[in-house]
Amino acid sequence: MQKQRLILLCAMDSVPATPPISLLIIDDHTSVRVGLRKMLEQVPFIKSIDDSNDGAAAIQLLYNSQVDVILMDIRMPHLNGILATQSIKKLFPEIKIIALSMHSELRYIKQMIQNGASGYLLKDDEREEIIEAIVAVANSGTYLSRKIRQLYPDKDLLKEIRETSKKTKHEDDLHAIFFLLCYGKSSKQIADIMCFSSRTIEQYRRQLHEFYEKDSLASLIGFGIGQGILDDETLKNRFAKFIK
Repeated sequence: MQKQRLILLCAMDSVPATPPISLLIIDDHTSVRVGLRKMLEQVPFIKSIDDSNDGAAAIQLLYNSQVDVILMDIRMPHLNGILATQSIKKLFPEIKIIALSMHSELRYIKQMIQNGASGYLLKDDEREEIIEAIVAVANSGTYLSRKIRQLYPDKDLLKEIRETSKKTKHEDDLHAIFFLLCYGKSSKQIADIMCFSSRTIEQYRRQLHEFYEKDSLASLIGFGIGQGILDDETLKNRFAKFIK
């Protein structure tokens, strides 16, 4: 913590403590975006600030922009911050994301971290702490708001989240494979798309048959389509070039 504070003080004295950062603010409230811009535009190591009013529009922006760190709201129309974080980390894994929300409930914190966010701040956190968090994640660290740590003093949130991340990753991969099967992709095609071995895909397929109690591939796919899996916007964005 002492080291982080020293880095912050150097930054506030106009001595860049980290490589120049391109920042993107994603929030559906104009007043929040404008306020954050004014708050952060004089920080010497932030070389540019862009903004977007929803997650889906932000993803399109990222295809044509260089962004290092994102401040991400959670509750937004069209594509919420959790799904936007998941999609962005799969499409642009090098981008660091910090949740910036009014919600301090554990379920929001865990969902954001599990889906790829490197930090979680509250919207009423001080300017200095927001800058501190940006420095931390830009240097491949993590950051949780001090207020959140005070709310849950007996919990090691990062440890708890890391312990469940592997399970979440497995579930995400299983759902993605189910999606691609329902789009008519073979095991070999799915293995190539997801960079897995064909043997691994076959193991996942057996798990899908067992979990949904479907004996044939046709019945499994019919069930998936009936449940609306083909309408999953996150997966459609993730695999867009493979399902045209």
